[in-house]
Amino acid sequence: MGTRKPSEAGLSSTERFVRELVSAEVTIVSGGALGIDTAAHEAALGAGGRTVVIAPSWFCHPYPRQNRVLYERVLAAGGAYLCHVERPQPARRHDFHRRNEVMAAYADVLVVAQCGYQSGTKNAVKHARALGKSVYVLPSAYGDERGIGSNALMAEGAKPVLSAEIFLREVGFAARLQVRVESSDPILRALQNGAETLDQVVERSGEPAELVQHRLLLLTLEGALFEDARGLLRYQARP
Repeated sequence: MGTRKPSEAGLSSTERFVRELVSAEVTIVSGGALGIDTAAHEAALGAGGRTVVIAPSWFCHPYPRQNRVLYERVLAAGGAYLCHVERPQPARRHDFHRRNEVMAAYADVLVVAQCGYQSGTKNAVKHARALGKSVYVLPSAYGDERGIGSNALMAEGAKPVLSAEIFLREVGFAARLQVRVESSDPILRALQNGAETLDQVVERSGEPAELVQHRLLLLTLEGALFEDARGLLRYQARP
């Protein structure tokens, strides 16, 4: 979540991070607002993932109105549109604060992509901390006023997102990332399916021999690949 008026860098980092999370089968939860929220939902859908909108009003009174089509796409992709309001009426000011509280409770981890110093995003951060939820921040560049608020959160104890892999490891989802990456990598897939020589890996992966050699060397240096007594390749998944 974050500002409704992000910088291009803020949008880009949000979209990239969301795509990487979706590759690890993480569901993206956000508030449906313009700016960072919309970018997160759009990136999740574009990557073939699922996303959940925590809304301040019923579907018949979408906020903002221009995101109605986005919300329809969220539902069509198997996501959800959740709202705490009891009556079908337009969103009121206090509904947004309540929405932030519900979102903090619903999500496993709160990630602030970018926000200014005076931002409603801090309301969600307050609720997340009260609930004992971890708060992370996508760091903004020095001098970018639209990211001063989110950067300031790190001085208050929020953790910086250094990479999707490190983030997923810290929150306990590293295994998901590894399984997904390995299953989509043709060279790893060839090794997992029993390829025992360089030629077999090249044949089964369809990748150039030079690329396969380089990849096998890296896997060996990482301790994930070795040769047995007969000189045959043996792959073992990293912990």
